[in-house]
Amino acid sequence: MTAARYPKPAILEEIPRDRHAVIEASAGTGKTYALEHLLVELLLTEPVSIEQILVVTFTDRATHELRMRVRALLARLRAPDRNEAAPGEPAWTLDEAAREKLDAALRQFDLAPIATIHAFCRGVLTENAFNGGRLFEQELVDGRRLFAEVLRRTIRTVLACREPFRTLLRWWAACHGMDALTAGLYQAVRADVRILDADGAERYIAAVEAAAAVLCGAVGVDRLRGGLGEVTSKGKRLGKNSRDALERHLAALGEVVRRAAEPVDLFRDRRSLARPLEYLAEKRRAFDFGGLAPDLDAILSGIATLDRLKAVALAAFRDEAARAFARDKERRGLYDFGDMLALVHEALRGENGPALAAALRRRYRFALIDEFQDTDRVQWDIFRRIFFEDGGRHRLYTVGDPKQAIYAFRGADVRAYLRAREAIVGAGGARLALTRNYRSTAAMIAAVNALLLRDGQDAFFTGRHIGYDRPVECGRPALRAVAADGAAVRPLCLLRVEPGAGRGAERLGRAVAAAIRDLVDRRALCVGEREDALAAVGYGDIFVMTRTNRECDRMGEFLRAAGVPFAFYRKEGLFQTDEARDIRDLLRAIAEPADRSRLGRAWVTPFFGVPLGEVARFQELEPDHPFARRLLAWRDAARRRDFETLFVRILDESGVLR
Repeated sequence: MTAARYPKPAILEEIPRDRHAVIEASAGTGKTYALEHLLVELLLTEPVSIEQILVVTFTDRATHELRMRVRALLARLRAPDRNEAAPGEPAWTLDEAAREKLDAALRQFDLAPIATIHAFCRGVLTENAFNGGRLFEQELVDGRRLFAEVLRRTIRTVLACREPFRTLLRWWAACHGMDALTAGLYQAVRADVRILDADGAERYIAAVEAAAAVLCGAVGVDRLRGGLGEVTSKGKRLGKNSRDALERHLAALGEVVRRAAEPVDLFRDRRSLARPLEYLAEKRRAFDFGGLAPDLDAILSGIATLDRLKAVALAAFRDEAARAFARDKERRGLYDFGDMLALVHEALRGENGPALAAALRRRYRFALIDEFQDTDRVQWDIFRRIFFEDGGRHRLYTVGDPKQAIYAFRGADVRAYLRAREAIVGAGGARLALTRNYRSTAAMIAAVNALLLRDGQDAFFTGRHIGYDRPVECGRPALRAVAADGAAVRPLCLLRVEPGAGRGAERLGRAVAAAIRDLVDRRALCVGEREDALAAVGYGDIFVMTRTNRECDRMGEFLRAAGVPFAFYRKEGLFQTDEARDIRDLLRAIAEPADRSRLGRAWVTPFFGVPLGEVARFQELEPDHPFARRLLAWRDAARRRDFETLFVRILDESGVLR
């Protein structure tokens, strides 16, 4: 068989084999394409098998996609008749030796170590238990659920039995509730966060009691109400409306503090204090209270002391909860999702760390780390010890984009990425960039470049750490976005809400919802590369991003009010709803229609609506019964894996939406 030439990305010619490399890839620049081809490049040009190339991705979905793409690429290369490269184009020469390597990689593909960082660490823990100092029999558990169980036991046996924990618990229960305590402590323990509190629990309790003595006496509040005639604004006496508003909020405040017999009552009524205190704090800055200022300041300071409860309590409870959590897992041979990284990190730093690192180095020759901008100190330290501190015998290639480092709330630390990049480049590693965007129009790329570039004093973004010194170019110049009449459209629109505009979030949300509806209903935007193949943008092509889950829920309300169809993307709690449980019960019955238990649960879902007291009558149905026919028909659709048709039929035939 003659040798064939198969085209490969030009970036592969720049990636060194004799040193590490940092590859920075902006959105749409073919990062995954480059990554899958880099893996194949190593297979074809280096004396390694596919088992010796570790590929670490960020999510399970990315792992699955990359595995599918690499396997498909290997299969294409094995039969490259229709993939000849142009003269002068970077290409692989696929001779008999190359085909043998490809055949071996395809045979061994199920062993290819393409995994998330957590899956990689789980494998390290189970396959290297001796060097890692772990039990040979270990069980992966739900960390949140186990922590809640351990915390309840710790509260009963430790925190509720000793001061100052007991007092803080009483105040917390009155103010926040125990679910919030579990969530807050789990986050603090999981992220290894030390919550700083200068005073400590004992000093805080003393400060609260002192503040309560001032507040509960209500003397300051009465004195303020009696002296409102002395308050001025810009040198003038207050008008009647302003004075009445002050009087009203002071009266509400006085009512709350008079009811308080002890500090816990203030925490219990904290929500009632919120509005009057917010108003008084605002007016303290706007008005001149003269001789009344010390009384108002004492009240505001006392309430501010109450507001520090969350930080103080979490700081006081954290270490005790962390120790109990760790002891319970160690005693029972358990570990959770978050432990995987910490245990591997600890093992590499421990007494058997050199032996563990040596074992991993024997197994892997190359490491390709995707989405490296979302690394943290622990992750970088793991890869640094295995692949970077090995005397130059292994290679570490990282792929990431610091501009897209958005997962700080999950523990990712862009500063860890920057330190890693500095270490790799400082040790002689290469720093490369993918700079051709194949996803966006030239106009959109130019607009984003204008937004991100920092030329001159009018730069839109500032900051010392993350730059944009390698602007992206358009890789598909024929791609364009136009209005329905062919006219050019603005690629980027920025809305600015003026500070203090009032109800700004609501106005912005309604404007976005109206713009989306207008865009789709009028077919106002069409995208494509040829005049005869322009596709109108639909609702499914539009993604709305918000900063918080609460803002996401609010945006959903605006979209619903505007008549815009939408779905939340991976919304937390979605699969814990009653609707999700009903769908689960139905699908289980479709999968196993002979299972009486599953049938019983399906009959009471809205898809059949059988009253609970009549379920027994439906356990033995004739084949021609409407319910039986419907269930078996749905099962046939499921067997054909035509799930879209299946769900359309379920909704239509069950009438659940009518």
